[in-house]
Amino acid sequence: MKKINEIFSINNVKRIKFREDINGLRAIAVLSVVFYHIEIDLFKGGWLGVDVFFVISGYLISNIIISELINNEFSFREFYLRRVNRILPALFFVLLISIPFSMSILSPKAFNEFSQSLLSSIFFYANYHFRNLDFYISEPSKYSPLLHTWSLAIEEQFYILFPLVVVILFKLVKNRLTYFITLFIFISIYLNSTDQSYDKFYGLQFRIWELLLGVLIMIISSNIEIKNLQNFGILLIFFSIYFFDDSWINDIEPKLISLFGTVLILFSNTNETLLSKFLSIKVFKYIGLSSFSLYLLHQPFFAFYRIVKENNETSLVAFDYYQPNFYENFFIFFINTNYPKTFLTIFLILFSLIIYEFIEKSFINNKITFFNKKIFFISLFCLFGLFFFTKDKYSEYPTIKLSDYAEEEVVESGICWNEKPSYECLSGDSNEIIYLIGDSQFAKVSKILSENNKNYSYFFNINPYGIDFFNNFYSDKCTDCLLDYLNLEKEKKTIIFNARIPHYIEDSYFFNGKYTVKNKISKIYPEENFIRDINTLIDASDLFILIYPIPEHGWNARDLIINKRINKLDSQKNLSYERKYWDSYSSSATDILNSLNSEKIKRIYPSEIFCNQFITNECVAEFNNNYFYLDGFHLSSAGAEIIVREIEKLLLIEDKNSS
Repeated sequence: MKKINEIFSINNVKRIKFREDINGLRAIAVLSVVFYHIEIDLFKGGWLGVDVFFVISGYLISNIIISELINNEFSFREFYLRRVNRILPALFFVLLISIPFSMSILSPKAFNEFSQSLLSSIFFYANYHFRNLDFYISEPSKYSPLLHTWSLAIEEQFYILFPLVVVILFKLVKNRLTYFITLFIFISIYLNSTDQSYDKFYGLQFRIWELLLGVLIMIISSNIEIKNLQNFGILLIFFSIYFFDDSWINDIEPKLISLFGTVLILFSNTNETLLSKFLSIKVFKYIGLSSFSLYLLHQPFFAFYRIVKENNETSLVAFDYYQPNFYENFFIFFINTNYPKTFLTIFLILFSLIIYEFIEKSFINNKITFFNKKIFFISLFCLFGLFFFTKDKYSEYPTIKLSDYAEEEVVESGICWNEKPSYECLSGDSNEIIYLIGDSQFAKVSKILSENNKNYSYFFNINPYGIDFFNNFYSDKCTDCLLDYLNLEKEKKTIIFNARIPHYIEDSYFFNGKYTVKNKISKIYPEENFIRDINTLIDASDLFILIYPIPEHGWNARDLIINKRINKLDSQKNLSYERKYWDSYSSSATDILNSLNSEKIKRIYPSEIFCNQFITNECVAEFNNNYFYLDGFHLSSAGAEIIVREIEKLLLIEDKNSS
């Protein structure tokens, strides 16, 4: 039985030869990510493939550094040069070919965001760039071509910091190096378990334990060998990928299970087992070798595919003049096949093999031809040029009104976002208080109402992820704490409520005006809970203004409207769809709201406005150059103003009745 010092010793670390099983594991990891992003049910936990990559990276990189330190061969210059040769050529090439697709397919606003994310990818801070945007599993993230570079940023940040720390520790406390690594692992795991914020998904401090776990296993496996557990390890990985879905994505349990499986495979340190031979078959071999290029390619091409597909589908609903360009036609070719995602994935695998063979391999083996150099430097020039010389396309908009619309935020700053009620969300000195309760769809209405009517006090309970008062998926119950605020000593209490009730009750979202798509998440909000909780609000109020569900579209209204104006397409044709589709989707929620019975309730019906007032029985996103929506379901200021006017009418009537 070896002592702990012997197990943790780095003295036996030797340079690892190429392992077929690790290469095959790379293939499984990258295919898991790819299949997850094309939404194959068997791979609903495919995002764990990135975590497997982290462990493998830590394992291999630390072996190079520590083995060279032991042999007194380590050079910072040589190490970083190898990293440059390994990462940058393929990365720059993929970023380069993404540029013309982005310029041709993305909306001006999305293209400007692309240029920002491009810069973050080049300088490896993409994880912190995307942390300030949408969460990884949010709907908008599916359309972000460079979202996946967040993981590259974490790896490169690790590659920059780790050698520096290891060299210092090697010189100061060589025999205790492994203990420090273990300590850092536990600190990172502890931060994971205590921090509940969604942006921890992107943080290096929350991810570094996975890379360091690879380091620790590399050291320990040089001293002991665990055999006959590889099969169990791969089963754990497959179980994790199959069992855990998006609702677990910020939890540590799935990572611990899948990475324990990865550890068991790494520990084997042999190519002779049955699993090793399975992972060494040619398909896994070639996909493993080109896994980096495949990972780089899949997100931008899938994002472009989704955008083109939805634009193409939307045109059937709303437009008769959709004119795809060359880059859009590239994806339309796949869309028109029987199995579009399958054929696109096969294309990407084959393309990644080409990139590996002609670009990656050349730089890795230092067999750099003039052709390679030319591609590398042209890529570098174009990438920097895109960011520094791209004009703001909003200046090209034909009218100031459209320009303002393009710049408008979905949810403006100044609204009191709160997952739990707070007295900080109380404003005004009036004895007449209005409680504004709802989700992000209601935020702009709430803001405009409170700014236009200063004669009331306001209490905001607006949650960006759902209805905080209720049992929604994203936040803890806060029934009691909100009731405390509802008991504020005021002469008159008005509650105004609006939220995406069909989405929460039906567990689905409205897509492209005609059909619904089932959520990945489990049931969000049981009907009986909603009825119970909404009645609690009604009982607590003197006046309850119930705003029925605001019609949704599913498509990105702003992008389509701007594209129509910029390209001078038929401006007389409004973006709309037949009302019957919205009525069908929202019927259950409407029935529930109709069943509420109280004299306190005053009702507003947005569908009567947006689906009848402008064009009879048509749900419009715009009308006569008035733009009512910013995306698939958030109102613009112009759209919110319409709802505000309806609220003000009811408040005025109530004030007259009271006097």
